[in-house]
Amino acid sequence: MKLWLAKNSEIPIKDQLIAQVRVAVAAGDLKAGDRLPSTREIARRFAVHPNTVSAAYRELARGGDVVKRDGSGVFVAESNGRSDVLDGLIDAMLKGAEAFGIEKPEVLRRVVRRLEGSSGPAGFALFEPNPDLAAIVVHEVSAATALPVSVVGFADIAGVVESGLRLIALADEKPNLVGYECTFLTANSVAFSMAGQTRPSLDDIVAIVSAWDDFLTFARLFLIAAKVDADSIVSVSTKDSGWQSKLRAASVIICDSVVASHLLGDERVRMFPLVARSSLDELVGS
Repeated sequence: MKLWLAKNSEIPIKDQLIAQVRVAVAAGDLKAGDRLPSTREIARRFAVHPNTVSAAYRELARGGDVVKRDGSGVFVAESNGRSDVLDGLIDAMLKGAEAFGIEKPEVLRRVVRRLEGSSGPAGFALFEPNPDLAAIVVHEVSAATALPVSVVGFADIAGVVESGLRLIALADEKPNLVGYECTFLTANSVAFSMAGQTRPSLDDIVAIVSAWDDFLTFARLFLIAAKVDADSIVSVSTKDSGWQSKLRAASVIICDSVVASHLLGDERVRMFPLVARSSLDELVGS
């Protein structure tokens, strides 16, 4: 696992470490069962206090991102196996049908009929509690598939299949959607998306633009880790009135796909796609 820790950043070392592990897991750079560097190894490599690293690992463990195995180290948490998920989906379907008085033979007939007559989804239903993040995912999925994408909550999930829509969510929502038939989307790898990009010069003003607060935080973190001067980075939220006027002095604009759609033709724009191309291709071929 590659780590970048900026000791002079206004972002605490603990938060930098937590953010990078979570981004690496979401992007697939770290997979379930992978062993993380030891507390001592990170402390020695970056000359930081071991307690800082331990605090980051404890918070990751509380969030279910990692597990600590005594005598072995810290590992990326295992997700439910495919067979367990499938069993959960079947159990949930049968219990739901039973609650409405529907017999198992009728459930089987309906499943077979749906499979035989399936011709792809009519659109997609995205489960994503954060509305700013949801807007970005909706934009990227609808642009890639040319199909409508709606945002749903827990109360709406039961009606998704009947409506002919396919339930989708980012991979970090797996623990919240056990028992539901869902296509999970992989987040883009930062290293992959930025490959081939020209590093900003020392005189460049770099504007980070998004409505999603975490985009502003993560982008700033990775720019600082890439040795971009923190004083030359400006964070701009599109929730603020007149946000476009704040970009006049910027030499480089790093933004999400929604913002990029408002800045068409601006050569300063470097758009960071959130959803991995492999996930979008999977939806297109579904």
